Amino acid sequence: MSELKIGDSFILADIDLDALEKQTFFEYQQFIPCKNGRTDEEVYRDTYNGLAAERWLIEYRGYENVPEKYKDVKKDGVEVEVKTNASDQTEQSQLMALTERKKSTWANVPDYVISFRRKKDKYTVNRLLKWNGLQFVDIVV
Repeated sequence: MSELKIGDSFILADIDLDALEKQTFFEYQQFIPCKNGRTDEEVYRDTYNGLAAERWLIEYRGYENVPEKYKDVKKDGVEVEVKTNASDQTEQSQLMALTERKKSTWANVPDYVISFRRKKDKYTVNRLLKWNGLQFVDIVV
């Protein structure tokens, strides 16, 4: 993650949209029916948005896909969870849920998180975080 910086960004047209659509269609089906009240369309959209950031990391930043639950990509053997969101409130909710999973014994959550802020078709690295044993904290560079 050292080469990534807060503010790095991409737009959807930068990535392979055919590959994104295929991966989204395949992965979102694993979450249907959704247990938390989201519609199939919402699950598809959320999966698409998250996978867009993963595709960019894979296509442009040398990351590899990790097909395990609660792990998205890895680079140089370091596994990373990728989150995308449109607001501080959503980002905070995502990090709280991820923290609860990390503290549990049933989920194998990576120690690193890349959080992207999404505005229409533009994605920007908003935060880079690392687990400190109690919570995810911003990486200071």
